[in-house]
Amino acid sequence: IQVAIFSVTFYLYAFAALYLGMSVSDPSHFTEPLSHVGAFYFAVTVASTVGFGDITAQNDMGRLVVTVQMLINIALIGVGVRAILALGKMRATGKAPDGTEL
Repeated sequence: IQVAIFSVTFYLYAFAALYLGMSVSDPSHFTEPLSHVGAFYFAVTVASTVGFGDITAQNDMGRLVVTVQMLINIALIGVGVRAILALGKMRATGKAPDGTEL
């Protein structure tokens, strides 16, 4: 659990930092210049698939980076679902993946 929390925090922080850097270097990447909070907010709305639409990528570079984050989100959702299903199977069978009893 701690590794998952750290990983998600790092993931969101990394994309927020990337979005902030993009906004500072060229404000036209997004519909508005992003502050630290705005960049984090945008990273979280993309990661959560909410996408309110108040901040959007406005050029190809911005869209490319947002697309990369969305693809990673899809992979993370798949990993999470697989982990939950594996845990349910272990509890149902009483055995760990290596065959040992729980």
